[in-house]
Amino acid sequence: MKEQTAMQELIEQAKTGKEFSKDGFVTWEEVIEAATELLTKEREQIVEAWQDGYANGCSVGGNDYTTETENDTGTHYFTTTYKQPL
Repeated sequence: MKEQTAMQELIEQAKTGKEFSKDGFVTWEEVIEAATELLTKEREQIVEAWQDGYANGCSVGGNDYTTETENDTGTHYFTTTYKQPL
C-alpha cells in the first residue's frame, strides 16, 4: 500500500471522524489539532522528497553537481521556503 501525504491523512481522518473525535462529530478545534500534529509528518515528507530529487538531479551522467555545503539539504530547503510555525 502506498503511503499517504499528511494532507491526505488529514482529509481521511476528517471524513470518518474516527481518529480524533470521540462522538463521531468533528469540530474545527479537532481538525486544527489533527492538522497541527501532522505538520511534522508533512515536513519530513517535503525534506525527503527534496533529498530524493536532489540526489537524482545532481548526479547526471556520472557527474556530481552538488556543492557539498549545508545548503545541500532538504531541511535547508524547507526552512528557507516555508513559513515556520510560531
